[in-house]
Amino acid sequence: MKKYILSIILVLTTTTVFAQDQTVNGNFKVTGGSVLRADLYVGEWDVSNKTGLGD
Repeated sequence: MKKYILSIILVLTTTTVFAQDQTVNGNFKVTGGSVLRADLYVGEWDVSNKTGLGD
């Protein structure tokens, strides 16, 4: 469960960094969104694997 919480915190931090970059370049916005989504999925996968609910 701790890993999942850490993943969320990392995602929030990345959002702030990418938010500043997106202002400079619109392309960064799309790239940032994809990366953030991937991070969230990784966090959910960790929890599912540990809990055994992942199918």
